[in-house]
Amino acid sequence: MEEKLFKCDICGLHYREESLARQCHDWCATHDGSCNVEITKHSVEAQSKSKFSIK
Repeated sequence: MEEKLFKCDICGLHYREESLARQCHDWCATHDGSCNVEITKHSVEAQSKSKFSIK
């Protein structure tokens, strides 16, 4: 079964929680398409990159 993801329609990042996708969308919409690191660190894309970071 596929995991359900929620997407910010402005920046295109994906989230496992709908509330985070909504927060991301609201931020992007009110801040001229910029991203908020406190929100985007929860994105699927950010989480998958952290798995491969060099320590």
